[in-house]
Amino acid sequence: MKTKKGLLRGSKISSRHSTVIADAVDIIESAKNSNLVSKVVLGKITVVRSGRPRLKCMDERAGLRVLVRGSITCQVLHIYTHNKEQCRQLLFDVWEKKY
Repeated sequence: MKTKKGLLRGSKISSRHSTVIADAVDIIESAKNSNLVSKVVLGKITVVRSGRPRLKCMDERAGLRVLVRGSITCQVLHIYTHNKEQCRQLLFDVWEKKY
C-alpha cells in the first residue's frame, strides 16, 4: 500500500520502518496531530492469519505500545505521551469511527 503523502514526515515521526498498514494510517495521523503525543515510532509489520481488525494499547514507561491488527497484517506503534489515558481514549475514538 502506498503511504499517504506527508504522513511519515515531521518532527513527531521516528522510524526505522517506512511502511504503514492501511488500518494504522488514521491512528498515526491523529497521534501525529495531537498535542498529547510527543513522538510516534513505527514498528515492524507481521503477517497474521486472517481475522477481525482490532486495536490494543498497552502501557510502557514513556507512553503506549499500540498494536494495530488489520485483516491479515499487524503493526506495532510506540506512542510517547505525557497523558496515557487521554491518548488511549483518543486512539480508541479514532478506531471506533473507522470500524
